[in-house]
Amino acid sequence: EGELLLDRRDEASVPGERRGGRTADPALLALGVLAAISIVLVGFYFLRGKVVAARDLVRDQLEAIASLKSQQVSDWRDDRVSEARILLQTSAVASDLAEFVTRPDSPKSRDRARGWMEPVRRARYDSVLVFNARAELLLSIPDSLDQGDRTPRPELERAFRSKDPIFGELRREEGGKALLDLLVPIHPPQGSVKALAVIVLRLDADRRLFPLVGTWPVRSTSAEALLVRRDGDAVVHLTPLRHSTQVGELRLSANDPSLTSAIALGADPGVDEGLDYRGAPTLF
Repeated sequence: EGELLLDRRDEASVPGERRGGRTADPALLALGVLAAISIVLVGFYFLRGKVVAARDLVRDQLEAIASLKSQQVSDWRDDRVSEARILLQTSAVASDLAEFVTRPDSPKSRDRARGWMEPVRRARYDSVLVFNARAELLLSIPDSLDQGDRTPRPELERAFRSKDPIFGELRREEGGKALLDLLVPIHPPQGSVKALAVIVLRLDADRRLFPLVGTWPVRSTSAEALLVRRDGDAVVHLTPLRHSTQVGELRLSANDPSLTSAIALGADPGVDEGLDYRGAPTLF
């Protein structure tokens, strides 16, 4: 019994000795710890490399998609301007409008103008309007004279001084409808510095433009493309927002240094980081 007690005391009191008489090697313990640390470090740098590679891939995709979207919108704009130039360069249109603005109450001149305005509207436009040199609405298709109030007078005045079609500013009406006007100056057949009339080709941007902007070319649960503009100290988000139920334009501070849309308006082309309109971290 004395030996048994002694053996137990020795097992408990001798450092580094295990039961069964085997002693743990400090070098092996250190090697094991070093191996564990090495595995953790290798895993960390491996994962970090994967994250960096994934971010680089996303950046490359964003740059490619941004270039694609920019080209699509530019092509869409050029197509609309080319269509408008056909009206501008058609002598029959100038002759009909020269007669109509002189005698707007004449059923014959009105019907002649309507004869080519209606097919133009059916092609893709929400409405077609004709203004005289005093910016008075003479004719609209469909018939709704109150539409004239929706054409900003400064845009009409600029169009009367222009020799080429011009776009007005994209805007939303009180009812939430997004409108984009293409203003076509029509000059007298004999030529003149100032146009005798302006044809307004009014587009429903929600149907004609925004789907082109918002369609993402690859599958994504979060990506979106936006049209924004600066209005004083505000950034106005014009297109529908994928992650918001707000109806109409969203206005946020243009002075927010972290807001992606505010940064984009003043930044050079390229991929950057910030917070979107929800406050979510975003690459843009």
